[in-house]
Amino acid sequence: KDKIGYEPPQKSWMDNSFIKDRIMDCRSSMITEGILSPSLLNQAYKSEEALHGDNRNWKILMAHNLFQKT
Repeated sequence: KDKIGYEPPQKSWMDNSFIKDRIMDCRSSMITEGILSPSLLNQAYKSEEALHGDNRNWKILMAHNLFQKT
């Protein structure tokens, strides 16, 4: 009974072309707004599992939602 929770299938979400395009749009938008550094454009897109790696692209997608004007 080592399992303590459910890991979402984040990598398969991140491999989805719609999500990838959305994240790239979020990156560009947040760079234009001065929220992210332009050097981020030089970093390759990487899809990762929810509990592994730095999950930078997932974090960008979530952060972008916080900055949306309603």
